[in-house]
Amino acid sequence: MRYVQYWAIVGIAAWAALAGAQAPDTSFPQQSAEQHPFPEGVGRPLCVHATPDGAVHVGTQDGVWVFGADGEWQGPELHPLGAVPVFSIDDDGARGRKLTTYYATMNGIASVRGGSAELVLATPAPAAALQVVDGGVVFAGAQFAGSTAKKDAGITPLPEMSRGIRGLVQQDDTLYIATAKGLYTWNGTEGRLYQSTDDIIAADIFGIAVSPEGQVWAGGLGGVTVYAGGEKAREIHPADGLPNGWVSSIVQGPRGEMWVGTQGGVSIFKSDGTHTVRHSRRWLPSDDVIAMDATPSGRAVWVLTRGGLSKISEAPMTLEDKADYFDRITEARHVRPPGFVEKIVLNVPGSLQDWRPEDDDNDGEYTSQYMAAQAYRYAATGSQDALEKARRSWKALTFLVDVNGTDGFISRTVIPPDWDHMHDANETFTDNERAVLSVVDPRYKPIENRWRMSPDGAWRWKGDTSSDEYTGHFHGFGVYYDLVATEDEKPAIRQHVAKVMDYLIAGDLNLLDIDGKHTHWGVWNPDTINNDPDWRAERGINSAEMLSYLLTTWHITGDDKYRELYLDLVHNHNFAENARHAKVFDPAWITHIDDTLLALVYRGLMVYETDPELLAIYRASLDEWYAGIRNEQNPWFNFTYQLLTGDTVQLDDSLFFLRDTPLDLISYYVDQRQREDLDIVRAPILEDLQTSRLLPPSERATVRWDKNPWEASGGESGRTEWAPTFWLVAYWMGRHTGAIAAE
Repeated sequence: MRYVQYWAIVGIAAWAALAGAQAPDTSFPQQSAEQHPFPEGVGRPLCVHATPDGAVHVGTQDGVWVFGADGEWQGPELHPLGAVPVFSIDDDGARGRKLTTYYATMNGIASVRGGSAELVLATPAPAAALQVVDGGVVFAGAQFAGSTAKKDAGITPLPEMSRGIRGLVQQDDTLYIATAKGLYTWNGTEGRLYQSTDDIIAADIFGIAVSPEGQVWAGGLGGVTVYAGGEKAREIHPADGLPNGWVSSIVQGPRGEMWVGTQGGVSIFKSDGTHTVRHSRRWLPSDDVIAMDATPSGRAVWVLTRGGLSKISEAPMTLEDKADYFDRITEARHVRPPGFVEKIVLNVPGSLQDWRPEDDDNDGEYTSQYMAAQAYRYAATGSQDALEKARRSWKALTFLVDVNGTDGFISRTVIPPDWDHMHDANETFTDNERAVLSVVDPRYKPIENRWRMSPDGAWRWKGDTSSDEYTGHFHGFGVYYDLVATEDEKPAIRQHVAKVMDYLIAGDLNLLDIDGKHTHWGVWNPDTINNDPDWRAERGINSAEMLSYLLTTWHITGDDKYRELYLDLVHNHNFAENARHAKVFDPAWITHIDDTLLALVYRGLMVYETDPELLAIYRASLDEWYAGIRNEQNPWFNFTYQLLTGDTVQLDDSLFFLRDTPLDLISYYVDQRQREDLDIVRAPILEDLQTSRLLPPSERATVRWDKNPWEASGGESGRTEWAPTFWLVAYWMGRHTGAIAAE
């Protein structure tokens, strides 16, 4: 196991590339959504159609609204059809001439060409559905069907067909007509009505489309029935991947996938048998889908919902492309003076046009992770840009000590003195409030002055710093020192790290705030950790944290006093044995915050320890931690384990996560509890409602490593955009270990 120590510092990428699998960075389809709410005055939306000129036509009860390629809406008063209800739209593809668009209206089949409207064929009742085919249009309405595709074009009465028509497709010269009373087929001479549950899931059909294999998909109440050669081939129910059992629309997607719209979002069924769900404000203005249409270019699907339009597009992208994109948005919106990298607040929910920076209790920890991402990037590529960004982050971290005028206390964060929107503004507590807090949470520390002015008056800094922050900082100390720092920088780094560690030692391994008392979470004192029942849940992880801090400080400074204190905790206070079971599995105590902190802690333990017996304990702890989280498709955890052991693990899961993570990092509220394709459980954490299976990151609320990925509901109202640090640190660690090849 001794190979780990040196390889993890300077050369594990080359070693790991030889020792394990390396994934090529091949192009993948990256989906994104572009949403357009309706303007005022839009009546009930009924259908949607995308034309070759880049426009999107929405048929409503009051006429056609057109969303142009210029991003502007045009109402019925400017459309040739006027205020006529429109139920279905298609076009002839232009084919080298002016585009002709056809509309199923209350008066019959109408066309628009070159700005002129014409009633192609009057019908005895509103024409409810149409499709352009070779030579003309096929259509259907209340108990009739017809075609303009032949010389003897006309209308055929079909009295046995329902009056409620929802859609149609032509396949092999047969019309498949979705109706309120079943699926009706007409081949020109005879009809057939599918109403029996032997032939169809339920006889109330709304959506219909043809798959690339020539199968007809008919969806309605209960799911989708698939037909091959006119006979039922299979059924698709919520248990098979539909978020809701009320299907409203079906369309063939850009790459042959079948998109199924429901009252709970869209399911996309792929040819490889997998599926994914698109719902919540990240993807749709609202989840109740009315209709869909694929663009003629084959690159997107327009989804019509009660709340407006969404264009879900695909574009080829590599992981390195994605890293560049996330790096650009980080620089554009997520770096605030003096170099912190964290989230922003959107003044208008969902809009990135108007935003402001925001403080966070974990500014230091997340900036440290961003620094680590740039350090891994520098180690993998030698990029000067990465070097400069890592140094900027390092300076921000050291500033958190310098700003408060203490001799080693790390501030939680800092803000300009004129901010009036900070979290946890200073407050006073009554005796009654203090009494209640002492009973509800005996460890809570009511602090009236969390924010204090810096000695020079240029900043406000926040106290009550947590153990999370210190763990993030110490992890960053080691990564920066090993992978980035020059010999000229190292003396200042040694001085800074020693000052921070000495402050903890002076507090008897407690983090003393300027009131002389330990912060809410800043306790590593052996007597408290080993004997106080209120700290039992933190016994393992806090022991591991302090051992890692001391090893990191010893490694950086070379001062044996830190090694001696470390060995005292190991041999006289049981800290190594405590750390053997650092991950908590008690369902009342388990938390993904601790999993994240351990991912930060283990590097110091595994890389800087040299004693084989202690390394064996830490490896057992690492293995136990990883066994508890290996099924969560977490690339950062997977690559951390590889970095420290040399074993390539769950590489396919890591690649899937990195590719599936959406580009949109706005934190929308995502509620999975209404989905009919999921079971809701109380595991692995008793406190939260969770999904019975792990959902892809594109279906969850915005992902961060300290969030529970199984959570059934989460996120916010679209007023926050998270920084992409979580993704960047995982990707660049994968590049550093050699698990992921360069583009």
